[in-house]
Amino acid sequence: METNMYTDEDSKNKDPVLYDALNEIIKKTINQLEGAARRFHEAEFSLFHRLTAISGTIKPYPKGDSRKKACLKALAEVKLETITYLPSNPEAYLLDIDYSSGTPMQSAAKAPFLARFKVRRCGVQELERIGLEAQSQEKGKPPPPRADLNELKKVTDANTCWQAAIFKVGDDVRQDMLALQLMQLMKNVWAGLGLPVCVFPYRVVATSPGCGVIECVPNSKSRDQLGRQTDFGLYEYFKTTYGDESSESFQEARRNFVRSMAGYSVFSFLLQIKDRHNGNIMIDLDGHIIHIDFGFMFESSPGGNLGFEPDFKLSEEM
Repeated sequence: METNMYTDEDSKNKDPVLYDALNEIIKKTINQLEGAARRFHEAEFSLFHRLTAISGTIKPYPKGDSRKKACLKALAEVKLETITYLPSNPEAYLLDIDYSSGTPMQSAAKAPFLARFKVRRCGVQELERIGLEAQSQEKGKPPPPRADLNELKKVTDANTCWQAAIFKVGDDVRQDMLALQLMQLMKNVWAGLGLPVCVFPYRVVATSPGCGVIECVPNSKSRDQLGRQTDFGLYEYFKTTYGDESSESFQEARRNFVRSMAGYSVFSFLLQIKDRHNGNIMIDLDGHIIHIDFGFMFESSPGGNLGFEPDFKLSEEM
């Protein structure tokens, strides 16, 4: 709600229609929280504010080694002290931070960064229960083992994994949210009709004006990254990765590629997605194509809406 209270990314210009109403809703919601629920809420927002503050810390540093070192130093100061979660993934609580993962992203004017987190999936209701238990003890007393972060770190199971996320400051990610919500809607419709079409609506959450967290697509590389690693075209890459064209693994990967290509072509056509360069198109380990970054769609496009881009990307190698 805070994201929609302002018309700018710096929280200076109040929305004349929404500000007062949303501000009142936020106040009433927080005032209704008491005890453990209030402390759980404060711990979650404290963590996210500390993470997003890293962008402001590293922004004055020039791109390169100095900004990388500043990012690692700032990330090392963020400690997990109780049960919290990433705003993009409220079904999994945080166990640890990979303090060597802090990586400033390529941006001339802004300072987004990437970090990896160890998470355990448990579902929204279970996470809420554990989070409240962790905050229910009197100050100075340790929480029960089932809600003690130090004890939970010792457990390893199939629900534990590493999740990378990008934190953005000074960027409005609400359009990405809209595009991905529509993608999820299309995915649900196709599933209801029994169509074997694949899309991957990864998660993006706007947390405040000009701030947001973007879930990284797991086990995937951009077409640009693949091109830097090898001079192969996609066909040669598939043969090298999955085996000969007659092999079952190659045919399965190609089938995944075709099904995902179909889904994203329809999605791109209907929403008129632009800026489809090779950095915004991913290939995962199973051969699916995955589109990311939906900052230009409908009538907007890079370079001043010149209208030169096709309805969807279908290159010769595809």
